[in-house]
Amino acid sequence: MQMYLWNGYSGGAKLDSSFDSGVIAHEYCHGLSIRLTGGPSTSSCLSGEQAGEGWSDFCALFVTATSSTGFTRAMGAYIYASKNGIRPKPYSPDFSINPYTYAQAKNLSNPHGIGFFFASCLWDLYLGMVQLYGYGEDKYNPNSGGNTKTFQLVVQGLKNQVCTPDFVESRDAIILADQQLYGGANVCLIWGVFARRGLGLNAVGGYVEDFDVPPGCNNLRCVQFWGGTPVAPPPDYTYTKITGCTDNPIGWYDSDGPTYNCAWYGAVSTRCSTYGGSYPNFGKTAKQACCVCGGGTGTSQVVTVTLTCGSST
Repeated sequence: MQMYLWNGYSGGAKLDSSFDSGVIAHEYCHGLSIRLTGGPSTSSCLSGEQAGEGWSDFCALFVTATSSTGFTRAMGAYIYASKNGIRPKPYSPDFSINPYTYAQAKNLSNPHGIGFFFASCLWDLYLGMVQLYGYGEDKYNPNSGGNTKTFQLVVQGLKNQVCTPDFVESRDAIILADQQLYGGANVCLIWGVFARRGLGLNAVGGYVEDFDVPPGCNNLRCVQFWGGTPVAPPPDYTYTKITGCTDNPIGWYDSDGPTYNCAWYGAVSTRCSTYGGSYPNFGKTAKQACCVCGGGTGTSQVVTVTLTCGSST
């Protein structure tokens, strides 16, 4: 594998990425996710809303973690010469450090930015599982602790998921993996982790977020598995839930012609943020007309949730 030198310090010495074991693990894990997603007959199933960079970041976090690793980690801190690393935020379950939710991921770069979002969910899950099952020193034993169990869930999820999965489908693949490997013992924890960042029960691929969990999992909604002070979104977390959204007008396209319709805007994660406020047609921009860009019409409901760890919500 060819490694590179990084300009980590402004005007300073170049840094060799070969000395950053997280980078090496990250790159090797691309081979894992590419080969497992969509089955053995193809290696071209990762495009659009996909977590390729996220799975690789999670591999790096898993490989380099120890029993004393803290809750907050940075990817590429060495090569980037920054304690915050190379991603938009450090990986942390603390929303004051890493507040990203599913809808916000739409405005991140593709593939590294959106991959960071999915890896944020996986790191939250890792911490919850370690708190539940302890840390296993033997990383080759798939059941030695919560850390290795989480890695098994992620890898089995890669095997389960369809070609070109969106984040909702990748979430579902991990939930199925828990059924296959552990008889569904961790299903509420998994739902709680993903719902906490907007990949809840009614989330829809294309960055339509939802914070609901299935009945019976409400007491795990804020996921208090990180010891000490419970970590959760701010109290009275408010979001707008839109159901039955319809593009308005139906068949809208922008001023450059029919090719640039709502489906075109939704096909690439950054198009709504980059172009959605420009190129109006029929009196509306994409952000006003298209559901995928947060527009359209539908039944909307402002939902206020007070997340009290250990209590139903």
